[in-house]
Amino acid sequence: MRKSLIPAALALALAATLALPDLCPADPHMVLKQQIHDFKSVLEGEILTHTFELLNQGDEALKIEQVKPDCTCSVVHFDPVLPPNAEGKITVNINTKGFEGSERWVVKVFSNDPKWKEAVLDLRANVKPVITVTGAPVFLAARKKAP
Repeated sequence: MRKSLIPAALALALAATLALPDLCPADPHMVLKQQIHDFKSVLEGEILTHTFELLNQGDEALKIEQVKPDCTCSVVHFDPVLPPNAEGKITVNINTKGFEGSERWVVKVFSNDPKWKEAVLDLRANVKPVITVTGAPVFLAARKKAP
């Protein structure tokens, strides 16, 4: 009799487990299509703009809690909430005034994705000066008109 109770108890436990709703909480899942963008060579003073695309492949809304650039030269616009299976955008503007040479700007993205709370967006450019002064002297002169 005991032998017949064990398979019946196992079958009952399995049926109860399958009948229960999923006890694992649903989570958002952030996916970035791209994390690095290189503008290549640009002139100093140019305003650079790039839009990063992201997806929420989770079962709950993805909340972009904060987008924080590493310097005041970056202005960020972003979609704060992405429903499940939705796409969103993060747009970064960089004013290159005052920069020269190989530059890198970092933007941190903070979200409610439990597996990826902080993502990093990386923007790069080689900023060239508008005017280059060499070691040779330059003289500017004006001629007076004869009366």
